Amino acid sequence: PGWQGICSRVRFELCRQSPTDKPLSPPHAPVVRVGPPFGRDALPPASSVYALHMVLHAPCQVALRGRDVGLPGGDYLYVGSARGPGGIRARLGRHVAGSGRPHWHIDQLRGHAEIVAASYCLSAAPLECAWVRTLLSLPDVTAPAPGFGASDCRARCPAHLLRCAAPSGDVHAALEAAALRAAP
Repeated sequence: PGWQGICSRVRFELCRQSPTDKPLSPPHAPVVRVGPPFGRDALPPASSVYALHMVLHAPCQVALRGRDVGLPGGDYLYVGSARGPGGIRARLGRHVAGSGRPHWHIDQLRGHAEIVAASYCLSAAPLECAWVRTLLSLPDVTAPAPGFGASDCRARCPAHLLRCAAPSGDVHAALEAAALRAAP
């Protein structure tokens, strides 16, 4: 089944905040989807959890912990957090523009992957591992490069880069499902 079939039962479209988050208005922050052109100035400079939906049009090699790892072409999701200065505005802007020297594992995909969409949920809570666990519970979602994007992960996620082998007709609905499951 494709993403639409997997997520057809999802009716709840909000990511609830944890009790430790500062109040947002409304009391639940939506999972927001953005796509090209990525209007950086339209994004809030706030802490967020996010997922980049990328397409590798051809296989590529990335360096991971001193070894080369092959990634087959296809659809990928990279799940991360943007809790530093500038929040999601700065982080997504950096990923899309490819600016700055390579710092994170995801920077290695700059020249290989096309970012086709991004989804984010305003939250100061570290929800990225819950999103990863929920997405990995879906059929045809795998972690093809163990450790990729998860070198500082305290929840011991297998990776924060996920491959979606099924047709990705509605990745956003899958992220909404992940947000629902991850909500405290």
